[in-house]
Order: sequence, then structure tokens, then C-alpha cells
Amino acid sequence: MGTIQYDIEKDDLYLQGLEKGERVGELKVRRELAISCLKDRLSVEKTAKLTKLSIEEVRKLSKEL
Repeated sequence: MGTIQYDIEKDDLYLQGLEKGERVGELKVRRELAISCLKDRLSVEKTAKLTKLSIEEVRKLSKEL
């Protein structure tokens, strides 16, 4: 009986999951950077600009501190 070859790098569901994981990871890093900026007393607007998060998202994070 022969073996079946499977190339996971060509699997659409795998690639979609990988892309989603990368986006989630990038968002987590941007949020952590925003929290650090806010703790250093940077303005909400400047923090949003530096992290590329929305002003609303940064305001939400600032309220959680």
C-alpha cells in the first residue's frame, strides 16, 4: 500500500488560519504598544497614530488602565 503525499502549505484552510493568527498576533502587539505609550503619558491621538489603532480603540484601552 502506498503513502499519500499531502502538502499543508497548499491547504486553503491552513493558510487562512495562518493569516488569521498573524493578524491576531499583530493586533496584540499593537495593543501592548498602545498600553505602554499610554502609561508613558502619550496622548490618545499620538498613541493611535503610532500604533495604527483607532482613537476609539486607544480610548478603550486607556479606560482599562
